[in-house]
Amino acid sequence: MEVFKFNRPTVDFMSRAKHFAILSSTLILISLGLLLFKGLNYGIDFVGGTVIQIKYNVDAPISKVREILNSTKEYSGATVTYFGSNSEIAIRTKTTSYDVKVDVSDQIRDILKSTGDLWRV
Repeated sequence: MEVFKFNRPTVDFMSRAKHFAILSSTLILISLGLLLFKGLNYGIDFVGGTVIQIKYNVDAPISKVREILNSTKEYSGATVTYFGSNSEIAIRTKTTSYDVKVDVSDQIRDILKSTGDLWRV
């Protein structure tokens, strides 16, 4: 007497091998095309540079921060985005500090004094 009857379904994958090969080849070609034309978007780990997170007591004036940073020589071209909430921003720059006594976050704090009340850099 069988308590549990288990009928295994039979699926014939090999009858569809040609379709799967075409699908796989198409996806590989699309991936290679995207790599050639779009390229890779390397993170800060591979490109180098610094990420500075700044938290304001109120909403961050992101357009004003971008304007001020683009007007400086060292930080022009830095990307400024919201980070988490509207009161927190992340600044990604290719500038690094080679001098141990000079801290990039201190320089950013001095540059962005006029943007409002910085809670944390």
